[in-house]
Amino acid sequence: MEYRHQLPFDSNNSRQIITYKDNAGIPFQWSNLSADQQTSLGNSAKLDYLRGKNDTTYRSREHVLGDIINSSPVYVGAPSLIYPNKAPFGDNGARYNDFWNTNKTRKPIVYVGANDGMLHAFRVNADGANAAGSELFAYVPNAIFSKLTHLTDPAYNHEYFVDQTPTVSDAFFNQKHLPPPPPPPKPVGTPC
Repeated sequence: MEYRHQLPFDSNNSRQIITYKDNAGIPFQWSNLSADQQTSLGNSAKLDYLRGKNDTTYRSREHVLGDIINSSPVYVGAPSLIYPNKAPFGDNGARYNDFWNTNKTRKPIVYVGANDGMLHAFRVNADGANAAGSELFAYVPNAIFSKLTHLTDPAYNHEYFVDQTPTVSDAFFNQKHLPPPPPPPKPVGTPC
């Protein structure tokens, strides 16, 4: 599927794009960014361009979706791992098998990284007014903010951004069965 055709220029700023600030996901919108993130981008017009607005002040582009070179699409549908359906893998009613049963019909999504600075999630099937292949959301890693403004430069020379294949897996976290954390270190000069 040609995902780039499913991701049109967005003058309404309606795409669901998130990033990271202060240990939380936030909308990738100017008013939500930290001062450092805003400084890295320079101005809100550059952010709007990165979100998909076609602005002739910046680099000319044929598509909003950046090139995908080293990232391969990863399909995520029903859970596919097999965990033992017994302790220590959860308690009755909270085992992997319960998670599997709850999510076996979840809507499939394709994830792929692109050199537009985003990890993209695309719908596999049509969903109401949303066509198969349309973008569900995108994520901008905080670690690449310092390079994002390069994408707006009319004299841009290709760089790699989110250019690796995502890794997807189900993970089981059960705090009850984890060992207790080690005690904090004693301050220097404290008697034992």
